[in-house]
Amino acid sequence: MNDENNRFTYSPSPVNGRAKVIVLALMLAAVAVYVVSLVSPTYKGILLMGTLLLAVAAIFLAQRYLFSVYTYSLFYDEEGGSHFLVEQRQGKRGSLVAQIPLRTVISLTPYDKSTLPHGKFLAFCATLSGGEYQILHAREAGQNTVIKLEADAAFCDALRAAVENARSEEE
Repeated sequence: MNDENNRFTYSPSPVNGRAKVIVLALMLAAVAVYVVSLVSPTYKGILLMGTLLLAVAAIFLAQRYLFSVYTYSLFYDEEGGSHFLVEQRQGKRGSLVAQIPLRTVISLTPYDKSTLPHGKFLAFCATLSGGEYQILHAREAGQNTVIKLEADAAFCDALRAAVENARSEEE
């Protein structure tokens, strides 16, 4: 975490042993199916389609869970507004994927699939499974937004404090 120019940031360190194994298994399966397609001319078209699907699935999982790094930020602008930002970095390319005004945040709770609020669901986690997730629920202009985060206790405490501060400034 760091504090620079009106911004408090946190980047989780994903643990993706399971994602690496799945991607490797999919790629090996794609190669095996391709080799079988060379030997068996009878079902060559179907086997090549299977090879393509396995390779695409492996590339999608690798891009989503192995090559993505998310950074969560609390940003305070010059007009006194405060925002929660999510930036996604893939290699050298980075982009802002979410910006939520802190005054619109309703709650920040531990992830529990059975009690998820309804609304637009966004998952900004780079760990495939087994991480400690938080749910940020915001409502702006009648639209519910639910964001799944992978943040530590210190960042969650800072986020809760910033939300309370934004609410008190609005009143």
